[in-house]
Amino acid sequence: VNGLLCGMTVHCDSWYHDFTWLSRLFDAGESTQAFRLEDIRSLLSQEEAGRWQETKDEVIAELGIDCHRASNDAKVLQATLVRVKNGCIGQSMS
Repeated sequence: VNGLLCGMTVHCDSWYHDFTWLSRLFDAGESTQAFRLEDIRSLLSQEEAGRWQETKDEVIAELGIDCHRASNDAKVLQATLVRVKNGCIGQSMS
C-alpha cells in the first residue's frame, strides 16, 4: 500500500474507522504509513455536504450494489463525489 500511495492523500467516508483499521494494520506489520488519510467531506462545501447522503443513496440504487466490498465502496464514493461536485441530484448515471 505504501508503495502505491506514498506521499498521497487518500479520502474515505469513515475516517475514524478507517484510520483505526490502518493503524492496526501498520502496527502489525511494524511499518509506518507513508500516506495521509482524510475524510472525503474535506473536499465538500457545506452545501455539497448537505446533498451527500441523498446523492450517495441514489448512486447505490442505480449501481445495484448491495454488498459491502472495498471496490464497490470506492465506486460509490467516486460516483457520488462527481455527482455532488457537478450539482447533480436525481439524474441517472447512464
